[in-house]
Amino acid sequence: MNTLLLLVAAFGSLAHGLDIKATTDKYQFKANLVKSAVIHNSTGNVHIAPVTTDQAFVVVNKVKWGPRCSANVDLKDGALMVETDDKAWILDHECRVDLIISLPNEIPLEIRTGTGDVQIMATRGDIDVKVGRGLISLKGDINNLRALSGSGDVR
Repeated sequence: MNTLLLLVAAFGSLAHGLDIKATTDKYQFKANLVKSAVIHNSTGNVHIAPVTTDQAFVVVNKVKWGPRCSANVDLKDGALMVETDDKAWILDHECRVDLIISLPNEIPLEIRTGTGDVQIMATRGDIDVKVGRGLISLKGDINNLRALSGSGDVR
């Protein structure tokens, strides 16, 4: 009985500060104001597709989220900046964010992820993507491509 109480107490202290439920934030911008995008995601997938309306958007799906996690989305002078981070010295994957992004298809993209897949569809712009561990999947008429995955395929 004491062991069971100890396990429940230990789990409770580990779960304290973690949001067990995934939450989602959505950001919208006028598509014609977005001229480039820089996306940095420490842990999680990134999905990019072209806009279908006059609105560009970023959906930040916080799959695992704790007090050390941060997500910033900002459009300044035509540059869309999306950055998620885990402030820990050693990444223990406490922060996992999946990004769904809809952008004009001809803008240049810079994407960096630590762990997670990157999928880019129907783009015509220049792409610079680096993934530490994960699959890079590209579809479109890409002008210039630089793709690197430390551990994973590039398709």
